[in-house]
Amino acid sequence: MSTERRVVRRPPGRKAQLLGAAGELFHRRGYHRVSMAEVAAEVGITAPALYRHFRGKPELLYQVVDSELAALRAAVGSGLAGPGELCAALAAAAVDHRALGTLWQRDARLLPAARRAELRRALRAEVRSMARVVTTARPELSLEEAELLSRSVLSAYGSLSYHTFAPPRRPFERLLARIGADVLACPPAGPPEACPADRPAARAAESRREELLTAAVRLFHERGFDNVSTDQLGAAVGIAGPSVYKHFGTKAELLAAALVRSRERLWHEVEGAIGGCTAPGEALAAGLRAYVGFAGRNGHYLGAMLSETERLADADRKAAIDFRRDFLRTWVGLLQQLRPEYGKAEARIRVHAMFALVNDGVRSRPGGPGPELTERLTALGRAVLGVPDGRERPQGRAVAARPCDDSVPGGRCGLVQDEGVVDLVREVAVALDGADAAGVADDPRVVVLVAAPGAGGRLLGAVDVAVHAADDVAGAGVADHTAVGVVIGARAVVGLGGAHAGQEEGSEGGDGGDCTNTGHGGLPAC
Repeated sequence: MSTERRVVRRPPGRKAQLLGAAGELFHRRGYHRVSMAEVAAEVGITAPALYRHFRGKPELLYQVVDSELAALRAAVGSGLAGPGELCAALAAAAVDHRALGTLWQRDARLLPAARRAELRRALRAEVRSMARVVTTARPELSLEEAELLSRSVLSAYGSLSYHTFAPPRRPFERLLARIGADVLACPPAGPPEACPADRPAARAAESRREELLTAAVRLFHERGFDNVSTDQLGAAVGIAGPSVYKHFGTKAELLAAALVRSRERLWHEVEGAIGGCTAPGEALAAGLRAYVGFAGRNGHYLGAMLSETERLADADRKAAIDFRRDFLRTWVGLLQQLRPEYGKAEARIRVHAMFALVNDGVRSRPGGPGPELTERLTALGRAVLGVPDGRERPQGRAVAARPCDDSVPGGRCGLVQDEGVVDLVREVAVALDGADAAGVADDPRVVVLVAAPGAGGRLLGAVDVAVHAADDVAGAGVADHTAVGVVIGARAVVGLGGAHAGQEEGSEGGDGGDCTNTGHGGLPAC
């Protein structure tokens, strides 16, 4: 009989499987609601076997978050060539790692202080790398401003953690990349505007109950519901722990009442600002200012709303979720009034991203944001929503392609010959996955299509330039996939060649006139 001991080898990638399973469970249910045994069962092992990989649940959580940051690190490393490449890489990573937002905001705060500090250092290093890419492309920005833009992109992408739907991947990534690019292109901060109406009048001295509600929101957000005792709650307002029960029957009742009171204030301030306007653009601008102002004063509530809702009793949890849905629906409807070309999915993605950007931004400064940061976050919120100046945009109107004609007032024309523009067109054509002219032309944000009938009518590409990037863009005209005219301010027509633009099929196009490449998004300004 052989006495040799059989060696049992662990399958390759077991640790990665465990991290993936744990990350998904923590993301869906919350760190405190998941046991080590449940994580082990997800990959078909016992809890004791799991402890051979990780010393305990805090170590498991740390490594889960660290592995998600490693994916972020890889994305940043592959996007160092420029802001466009950076946003594309980060967008792809955001779709693949949707759990990072909740793991970072909700669960990582529960780690021991030393571990939290390690993760924060790792994240700051990636923000600095992103900021260097931004300042290389935009040397007029300070490092601090570039870091704010970089953190804002990460916050917007982190909002994917709170989505319950998944649009088709390629359009999803392209939308995220556009949102990120708009954030990184946001103009430098100007002097803050005076908005005295945004801050409500100071409330009268709070009762003991109100003091408890305020303290509870702060402590639950900072430490987590399970890590806050009644003694700590009482000490925060100068009473003994048992005295808390004179005001609330249980700690869960206190949490529910605190969240109800805070969301009532949120609804009162934001809905009041929106309801005081008639035009959609004015309403959205006023609502955004009100939301940023509220967030600056109530960051603990916004954090607790996201992190502690699952701790509520069923009825209270349903009420909290219903409020969030109604609040989101209000913003999505308002944004679609202003930008009717947005589908519901795109509007929801943009609104979620705006909330995440603002919520994270107000917590980036101890003591809350000052007037300059408040104004900056408002501008960044408009960029994420796709309404950088808060005004309603003219819808793209089809304009029949016409011969390149100098008789148009203020207009010149000519063939686009700049190689940089041609390269951009080719790159965007690839990004659009071969979308044909007719399909793209239906989107009023696309203001130019380029075709080359002289090269057999092959579509070279499409430059996707949002109408909101230039006040003077009125629309695009397309004819038979072969020729395009771009109307700028209803005055100048840019002829880009083609038989339907007054040329013989197979000619090189244009009349030899010159165009200077100084327009928006690389378009020639003629």
